[in-house]
Amino acid sequence: MRETFARWSDPALTLTVGGVGITIPPPTIRVGLQLKAMYADLLAGESADIPDLPALLLDGAQLPDRLTAFEVQHIARTAAAHFGGGPALSEHVWRSLDPNRDEPTAPTEPVQLLGPWGWYDPAPRAYGDDDPGGGPYNPHTGYRQWCNDPADTPDKPAMALTWSELFERWDAVVCDFQQHYGVDLDELADTRSITWLETRLAGLQEIPDSRIRILTNAKEAPRELP
Repeated sequence: MRETFARWSDPALTLTVGGVGITIPPPTIRVGLQLKAMYADLLAGESADIPDLPALLLDGAQLPDRLTAFEVQHIARTAAAHFGGGPALSEHVWRSLDPNRDEPTAPTEPVQLLGPWGWYDPAPRAYGDDDPGGGPYNPHTGYRQWCNDPADTPDKPAMALTWSELFERWDAVVCDFQQHYGVDLDELADTRSITWLETRLAGLQEIPDSRIRILTNAKEAPRELP
């Protein structure tokens, strides 16, 4: 509960480079959904268009003039992971590289890192529901080189539905916002933040007759064996 309040009271992302704190405000709903869709495609193993992340996310941030191009890119990748994939993923992306290095060694897709056996995904559950996330993944053995401590893995997400599932039924999201909140998402897509949207999406799960609640119930209902 306290974590939820903390995200609401301070939704920005703060990173430290060379002892200087850099605050990145949350993107708008439209930009945030673009990032959510990008990560949903990448985590599903599909190709995704990677936008110009610094232009998309750092226009509202106060960046020191002395930052290198690599540092700017690394900050933007971390912000994309934070607002598109969640805090746990952004921490992995941020810690995967030293932001003070002169040359980048990361791939252009922020969710993928290079390991001894090729590109791998550090995020929890990337290779199965029991995958805690962590280091390089060996596709021949099905094991990681090292794994996160289970205590460090993210809690159960606030939304039972994944972003891929929400995008498939986006009509239900739009109609629920109109019916239960009296809000037209089209009118707010470029003025409200993605964190504003996420908070209210989670709230729709608690409304018994909302479309999101009905979809959640259908997903969580036990399936009978044939």
